[in-house]
Amino acid sequence: NVSIIPPFAKEEVARALDTLQGEITYTPPKFSAKKINGKRAYDLAREGKEVELKQVSAIVYDIKLLHYIHPFVTFEATVSEGTYIRSLGEMVAKKLQTHGCLSMLERIREGRFVYEDEKPLDIRKSLALKENFYRGDKQNLQYGRKLALEDLQYQEDGYYFIDNGDFLTIIMIKEKKVHYELGRVAC
Repeated sequence: NVSIIPPFAKEEVARALDTLQGEITYTPPKFSAKKINGKRAYDLAREGKEVELKQVSAIVYDIKLLHYIHPFVTFEATVSEGTYIRSLGEMVAKKLQTHGCLSMLERIREGRFVYEDEKPLDIRKSLALKENFYRGDKQNLQYGRKLALEDLQYQEDGYYFIDNGDFLTIIMIKEKKVHYELGRVAC
């Protein structure tokens, strides 16, 4: 539902965010991974079944307004594990006495993993796979054609990556057959 709403004062938006700092209680969204009688809520919701979730508590350690250009509010929050940011977005809208939803979410920290100015991962190191070497026609890799086992240096069962210079191909060898897992992974 889209409706035209008058703009808010930037200070009003900042105050709405500030009121959410600390312990909060809310109902998770019906399209969530919470379990109801052993089934995920999102599975039940997709089946058109009624989803009734219990309220949960969370802690908002820090929340701050980054940007506001009506009607878009951009905020950053540090929250306890399991907090649904979509619900936090809905709470901000309710505090402003309107309706709203999250249009984008960017996670900048998860446990020990921290977003660091979009530093690309070295996929070769991140995969923890053994490198294999393809001695056949390089176009076979480029176009995802069937690979012959005898064209590979290592022929034992397992997962491997092949570095083609411009991209990586991830393969699995099983029972003397070569299977693509991922083709043309940018590197």
